[in-house]
Amino acid sequence: MFLRRIINATAFLLLTIPQTMALGQSVPANYESELPFKKIIFRVLDIKTNSELASGVETIAYKNGSITKNTEYYTSDKNRSIIQTELATTTLANLTINEYRFKNNQTGEQVELAMTTPPVALVNYTPKKDDKTQKSEFRWTDRTIIGKTLHHYIVRNWPSLIAGKSPDFDLYVPMKRDLFKFRVRKDRDIQLKDQTAHVVSLEPANWAIRALVPRMDFFYAVKNGVPVLVRYEGATTVAINGDDKREVAIEFSYES
Repeated sequence: MFLRRIINATAFLLLTIPQTMALGQSVPANYESELPFKKIIFRVLDIKTNSELASGVETIAYKNGSITKNTEYYTSDKNRSIIQTELATTTLANLTINEYRFKNNQTGEQVELAMTTPPVALVNYTPKKDDKTQKSEFRWTDRTIIGKTLHHYIVRNWPSLIAGKSPDFDLYVPMKRDLFKFRVRKDRDIQLKDQTAHVVSLEPANWAIRALVPRMDFFYAVKNGVPVLVRYEGATTVAINGDDKREVAIEFSYES
């Protein structure tokens, strides 16, 4: 269960930023050049059988220096019922989450996060249907990363990753209302179809905990100078038919 919380917070990290800036630095005003896509389509596959477990679409919009990502996950049957929805609005200059909403229609799990008095956010969490909502506060720092901003962090640290460094950060998991120290590192290069993919691994910073957590690998291809996420392999990103223990592959495609 802990691992699914982590994965839910770190999956679908679908922003592509060509600049190589440290966390907290200002980003250029021309946000369209940072993200040359308006829609991301993904398929969640069983990693052993390659059968489709779910699919989804993420739409992206900019306004006043912020980016909003709206994501829907669908069942694989002909009805394409909505399994889960996510909405995240982020200030690009400092990667602060202003609003985050998550709901799984099958389990009833919900999260509502709102930046009430910066840098303090109010978090409402409902574990499952008919459960009482749990309220808490969280104070953002310049080391804080949430799942929807992790990709920013990876790309802004891209030269360090390629050089073999392993930057770490504090991953905030809304479902746990807590911080966990994680790191990213470049693991290897492989040929993925007709392109070279750089495999970036996400793992706990603590070596003892790291040995207990399954691999979480993000496959990046550099296209026109921009690192683009093309595949993920690891634990499940969403409970499908109540099963949150699958190992999956997620394939991504992009629309301008």
